[in-house]
Amino acid sequence: MNGFLKPKLLLPLMTAALLAAVISIPILSGPIFHSHASTPIQHIVIMDKENRSFDSMFGAFPGVNGATTYKDPNGNVHPLNHQPNKLSRDISHTHNAAIRAYDNGKMDKFSQNPGAIQNGVDEADSQF
Repeated sequence: MNGFLKPKLLLPLMTAALLAAVISIPILSGPIFHSHASTPIQHIVIMDKENRSFDSMFGAFPGVNGATTYKDPNGNVHPLNHQPNKLSRDISHTHNAAIRAYDNGKMDKFSQNPGAIQNGVDEADSQF
């Protein structure tokens, strides 16, 4: 592995590290003080869905300042398409696909990657 972790091992290790940090905070911080706020946080839920960003999962929620549009390779702005729960095939994850989509910081060529267009819909530029 040449000193690097396999990508499939990275997410579980990062999740375990985050959970360990969150669990250890009350232990290391001393006594727990209870809030008297009208809506105290009682639970923290971590959602994880492969190959999704915050904007693709929560960008359309009320009160969230998330992305709702995307710019195509010609510079035209469109509303993000609806993202299905499961794609018929995977969108390319290769290094070349990432470089293409990044497009020197313009972030406008996701639709040109293999698998991005499925059933005539740009699934690379979509959200739930």
